[in-house]
Amino acid sequence: MYREPRSLGLAQRIVTWTWGACCSVTRPRVDTVAESLQVVSLTARGLEISEFELFARAYRSWYGHAPVVRDLEREFGRFLNLRCNLPFYVRRFVARIDTLAA
Repeated sequence: MYREPRSLGLAQRIVTWTWGACCSVTRPRVDTVAESLQVVSLTARGLEISEFELFARAYRSWYGHAPVVRDLEREFGRFLNLRCNLPFYVRRFVARIDTLAA
């Protein structure tokens, strides 16, 4: 019958204790999708535009031309309904707006 070496059990206990200590010190992970929804909503409110218009302005800012409305509606709907992550150009736009506002 196999028996674990005594030192291995001690090492496992140390790693488990350290992992538990680290997890209790770090802040709890926030749902990124819920956080993204809140950031989009607050940024749109600050600019006094709709969330969809925020997506359109972010697209226009990144690509330099107006978006095709159908494609933008698809991305916006995917973000809201399927709880997907924000498109990269919206994340960059929101970050830039936040730095400009500060």
